[in-house]
Amino acid sequence: EPQRVCLVCFEPKPISDTILTECGHIYCREHIVELFEHSMIDRELFPPRCCTQEISLETIRHFLTDDFIERYLEKSVEFTTDNALYCCGRNCSAFIHPSRVNADTGTVICPKCGMETCATCRQEAHIGSLCPEDPNAQALQELARENGWQQCFSCRNMVELSHGCYHMTCRCTAQFCYVCGVEWKHCNCPQWDENRLVAQGQQIVARDAGRGAPGPNAVAEAVRDLRDNHDCEHRNGFERVYRNQGFGTNCEWCDHRTGAYLPWIWQCAVCPLRVCNSCRLNRL
Repeated sequence: EPQRVCLVCFEPKPISDTILTECGHIYCREHIVELFEHSMIDRELFPPRCCTQEISLETIRHFLTDDFIERYLEKSVEFTTDNALYCCGRNCSAFIHPSRVNADTGTVICPKCGMETCATCRQEAHIGSLCPEDPNAQALQELARENGWQQCFSCRNMVELSHGCYHMTCRCTAQFCYVCGVEWKHCNCPQWDENRLVAQGQQIVARDAGRGAPGPNAVAEAVRDLRDNHDCEHRNGFERVYRNQGFGTNCEWCDHRTGAYLPWIWQCAVCPLRVCNSCRLNRL
């Protein structure tokens, strides 16, 4: 049988054991199923995609078991539900479909463990009384104010910015302004803090230390590049940079290493972002 080379493992595999994505890339059975498995754990990877184009379930259905497909479809509902509701049970935390909320009581019974959760404050249901103001949520908000954290407008998770510009991408994929919290490019806030750009510039120079001693203006040049390309969407593609040229190999999106069997990492052709092959194809 003719063979094709998998983009992930670079191994030749029989055509019947591979798929061709809409963007023209080839994945073997093992690695396309692995991508779908990871997408059910890591919300950033959902839906599974390559080069920003979604890979449909139908494309690989013949590689999957009925149980896998059922679990994937359930996770699809969870990840596409706005402000998703989860069971308040500490040992459960199961996703609860919005249709199960009792409109009269504002509560929902978990189909997995049977615990009743308040749909308003997400705590245990308040039998016979109205939902009080949640002190834990208030304490978290106060802590966020003290530390300058911002809350994602989509999934409500707290996000901390330590360096770089104010353009934030949450793990739920929502993009927002770190200053005011609204959707990105829907406000008039400044787009970066100079001190944070300097901190990131210093990290970039330290990252490239393996290529030799940095020049006297290395940090200033890195900061200038960050300022010019702070809103880069990586549309110009990525270039392979090699370890033996002194480039670091940690992925700056997921922090995974490229692996001992790969001699390179991918760097954006415009900005200094470096990512592994999986993030390049399946996240960005």
